[in-house]
Amino acid sequence: MVYRVFSCGSNGKYQLGTGSDEDLEQLQCVFETVVPVRRIACGGNHTLLLLQNGELYAAGDNSEGQCGIGDAVSVPNFTRVNERLWKDCSAGYEYSVLVSPDDEIYTVGFGPKGELGIGEKITRSITLTRVAFQPNSPIVEVRSCLDHNIVRLDNGQLYGWGNGRSSKIGEPAESKVWIPRLISLDYDVCSVDLGRDFTVVSDGTRLNILGKDKYGIVDQINVEADYFKTMWSSLHIVNKQGQITSMGNNSHGQMIPQSQIGFRMFDVGSEHGIIVQGNKVICWGWGEHGNCGTKKDGSVTFDYFNELKDFAEDLVVMIKGGCATTWVWASEDIRIEVIRPGEWLSGGVTSLLDESLDDGAGGDGRSAQSFLEQKNISAQRLDLVRTRTEGSLIALFKRTIITSERGVISDVPNNSLVQAPHTSIRTHFQLTSSIMFGACCSGRPIQMADQVDTNKYAMNIVNGTKISHVALFLLPNVELDPAFTALIFFQLPGQEFRLFGSISGAKPSAIFKLNNAHQAQPQIMDDMDMDTDDGSDPLNNIIVGISIENTEEAERQLAEMAAQRLSTQPKQLTATAHSSAVSPGDPNTTAILAGKIVKNAYNYLTSFVDAGGNVNIKYFDTWWNKFRTKLNNDPKFLDSVDE
Repeated sequence: MVYRVFSCGSNGKYQLGTGSDEDLEQLQCVFETVVPVRRIACGGNHTLLLLQNGELYAAGDNSEGQCGIGDAVSVPNFTRVNERLWKDCSAGYEYSVLVSPDDEIYTVGFGPKGELGIGEKITRSITLTRVAFQPNSPIVEVRSCLDHNIVRLDNGQLYGWGNGRSSKIGEPAESKVWIPRLISLDYDVCSVDLGRDFTVVSDGTRLNILGKDKYGIVDQINVEADYFKTMWSSLHIVNKQGQITSMGNNSHGQMIPQSQIGFRMFDVGSEHGIIVQGNKVICWGWGEHGNCGTKKDGSVTFDYFNELKDFAEDLVVMIKGGCATTWVWASEDIRIEVIRPGEWLSGGVTSLLDESLDDGAGGDGRSAQSFLEQKNISAQRLDLVRTRTEGSLIALFKRTIITSERGVISDVPNNSLVQAPHTSIRTHFQLTSSIMFGACCSGRPIQMADQVDTNKYAMNIVNGTKISHVALFLLPNVELDPAFTALIFFQLPGQEFRLFGSISGAKPSAIFKLNNAHQAQPQIMDDMDMDTDDGSDPLNNIIVGISIENTEEAERQLAEMAAQRLSTQPKQLTATAHSSAVSPGDPNTTAILAGKIVKNAYNYLTSFVDAGGNVNIKYFDTWWNKFRTKLNNDPKFLDSVDE
């Protein structure tokens, strides 16, 4: 399978990797690979492209060595950065930050405010230099903006360095923080993103802003975030219903033009936004350099949705917004066109197959019909699809039973692919697992499910007990027959597989929120919460199982699941001390419960203490509303609050 990376926008220092320094208003393919892309990191005028196998490529301005490639002033096309493999990367304005598989951090480039993190008053390094930082937990991710950096660890801690003005990398506020330092917070962070003058952190239930809040973003946060993205001067929150709420600077249309819009991918750049609908890439915001596409009226402000490109023949797998640049990673091998679904063999399916195979091909004269007859094979229901990828045809089976005189040869899985070249028909059907399902975990790249058996798929979420959300979805070009439903099972560490929900053609996605021990209290999402035991091993994996079943059978299992869940829920949504040793009338009950409530309020409100030691009364109102919501969702949530 071939993956292609496209780019457009600002290109004054070759950062698009096109070989030219001209800005682009239309996406252009700049890189091809057979290895999936893990991350695209964008600096001021340079770009890093990290593959899943750890190979790192760079393009753009290298005048300060920020690409990590020799002494060339610029790198016009994507070029491999040494022979080492890397785990993660980020890019500041004129520097790069790389993380090795052993959690060693290296920096290169120019950082006058401590951005390199390699010692006091060291502002330049033209070669990769290791940062003297030994994390006490695995590094989950590194994030950089113009002049500050944040590393998030597996244990929920954050470390930062660079420009620390306005406390955007914690207290004390310092203009230059030369080496990584711990950001002191009274909660574990599960997600983080960086603006120009601020850092946004979340513990899974609330958002907090560190640094300068010039545009009053904190006062506008009145929705619960499923996840969030930051431009240089604005915050964009996606709620549980999939709606985007924008807040902050709107000088150039940075606020999303319409919050209730369907999308399957969302990202932002320095001052513009990107969504994907189907396979259409759509932008809005500040598009001075072509990063939002062609201008309609000469204005650089796109305060409307502008279609950048319709990838009609490809599957959009990832999008990324950079510094006035837009990036798309697409796969060319996924797009398929259904010719005639649901036909029986006797209805002429093989004649259609003959026409397809003989289309423009010399071949060896063997037809699909003669092949089937020769092998004494009959197919009970075959759905044909067609693609013109690399001169091949792909036939899509939906629960096809291939039989012979000797009985069943193969019970073909749903959506298995049978591929044959134009020039001849294969002497056997080559069955390869189709890609039907994908998953996205907060802060991680998209992951595809592997087929493990007939109608069954699975994926291994590495270190799954450390993530907060899992979104499961049908890929955009996959149509699941209404007669079938995909049941979703999770196997948590030390537990058996349990049914948690479903997806179908009518409901192609579902979001699951993990209640991990190191996170704050859970909230119920679609389809339900899952309690996981963190245990002593931080590298606990979660297995997701997907089983395609007849819809009638699936509905029966889902009804049983719902009934079991209902039977285990308390009949009254009231808080209790939840101790068999304490009766409801015991005075100790009130004392214990009051202590837990006060502790919960204290933990929340101390995050909003101002310089004078005061807390605005509005934050108490916010806490009270959140507290009541949590209590209604889970009456036992106070059990985990220490007295």
